Amino acid sequence: RELRLMIYSILGCMKSLLWVTMILGMCFYIFGITFTQGTAEYVAQNKLWKEPSVLPLRNDFGTLGRSFLSLYMAMAGGRSWGEYYEEMTILPVQYPVLFIVFMTFTICAVLNIVTGVFVDSAFQANNKSRQIIIHEELQQKRNYLIALKDLFSEMDINNDSRLSLAEFRERLCDERVIAFFAAMKLDVTDATMLFNIL
Repeated sequence: RELRLMIYSILGCMKSLLWVTMILGMCFYIFGITFTQGTAEYVAQNKLWKEPSVLPLRNDFGTLGRSFLSLYMAMAGGRSWGEYYEEMTILPVQYPVLFIVFMTFTICAVLNIVTGVFVDSAFQANNKSRQIIIHEELQQKRNYLIALKDLFSEMDINNDSRLSLAEFRERLCDERVIAFFAAMKLDVTDATMLFNIL
């Protein structure tokens, strides 16, 4: 059951995960273009293509793909965002400031909202799975009652639609009857007490 609850919760969050991926992808794309453009302009204007001091910046923000990955790593904790900030300090002031804005927006706004959405989706999926489990339990109870009714019909030897204590005791010698009651966790050692309970 626990595995089923987890699977239902994960599947219930898939729609939210798709939207989150799209929102974060758009953020990475927009900010990535900005940082790549800023890096390329700075390096080209100052003719610093072979300068070792700008090599880390070019490695992390020299192309859109690298910028995308660097922003993802900064947000997800794959690498400290402080290192990326230090690399950007050689760029004009708007780029380090924009990087701080990106980090603040993704960590404080997007990730907190995403966490809330995922928790809500998991909670709703959990409620649905609980209803399924309750339905299954009720169905299992119905099946037991049908099986018990069939068993009592078989135990009624003279077919008068009434089960007497004598008929009940006589049928308790049958191993199928004992197994059925054992499956229902009923003790058949005291036949009179069991008859009175049923």
